[in-house]
Amino acid sequence: DIPPRSSAVVAFALSRRLGEWAVLRLCHSCEATVRDYAPIEAVISRWQDNHVRWRRRRPLVLLSTLLQLGRAFFIGRESGAHRTKKRCVQEEEDEEELCTEDTSKEDRSMERLIIPLVKLPASLFREVVQFI
Repeated sequence: DIPPRSSAVVAFALSRRLGEWAVLRLCHSCEATVRDYAPIEAVISRWQDNHVRWRRRRPLVLLSTLLQLGRAFFIGRESGAHRTKKRCVQEEEDEEELCTEDTSKEDRSMERLIIPLVKLPASLFREVVQFI
C-alpha cells in the first residue's frame, strides 16, 4: 500500500500508555524531504493531537487539582496589603476600577473566566476542559 516512488514513509509510531510501550504500524507515504519536513508533520499530526490538547489543558487541570487538594488558594486583590493599587480605566465602559499595578485588562478577563471554571465539581470540570 506504499507507492514505489515515495520520497518519505512514516512507518511506525512508538507510544507509551500506563507504563507499557507499544509500536503502532502506520506505513503512510508522503513527499517530504530533508529541506521540507512539513508533509511528515501533516501525516503525524493525527497522533500528536492529544499531546497538543494536553499542553493547552495542563495548567488548568493542575491548578484545579492543587485547589482540590488544598495545596493552592485564591488570594483576593483587596486582601493583600503588599499589593500596590492604582486606578485604571476599562476601555469598553469608561468605568474606573481598582486593580493591581501589573495586571492587564486581558489578565483580569482570564481571571474572571478561570476562577469559576476551576471551582466547578471535578466531573463537570473534566467535561468542560475537554473542549480547550
